[in-house]
Amino acid sequence: MELQEQLEQERRKNARQAAPFRRRENKQVPNYQKTQPGRKTGHEGTHRPIPEHIDEEIEQPLNNYLQCNEPSRDCRPVEQFIEEIIPPQPRVIRLITWEGHCSTCGEVHSTHPLQTSRSRGAAKVQLSPRALSIATALNKHFGLSMRKTCHVLHKLFGLKFSPGGLSYRAGG
Repeated sequence: MELQEQLEQERRKNARQAAPFRRRENKQVPNYQKTQPGRKTGHEGTHRPIPEHIDEEIEQPLNNYLQCNEPSRDCRPVEQFIEEIIPPQPRVIRLITWEGHCSTCGEVHSTHPLQTSRSRGAAKVQLSPRALSIATALNKHFGLSMRKTCHVLHKLFGLKFSPGGLSYRAGG
């Protein structure tokens, strides 16, 4: 009888949650000290605040949903606020700068604050400083690989480039 009890205890021990997350027997909280999860009874609830501005208002009338064609009574509006993220779309800027030759200064060229380099040919399509900063944050701060960073920027913003191209552009 005692051997069966020991065997049963060993079986139960194997089914318990693995360490280091399991509490040792001497560290477990007794049942009489355990509390219910969540806020205390009577505590004021919390919720998201109503937005300060509304961009669009839609009203869906009830009359299209009546199946019996009888007039409805005690109708009242039910108000909800939905905060939507606008699907981002890349803003493509065609930047034309000028270059020339001055007899006094030599080679001269114009520049623009959005310009990240003066590359031409295959490298003339550039990422903006904002796009580079988002890519850098994803890669360095959030720990995404270059490949995953490229995937996120493609899925969210429609920007297409290779991990090697991003690594070169971001200076990574």
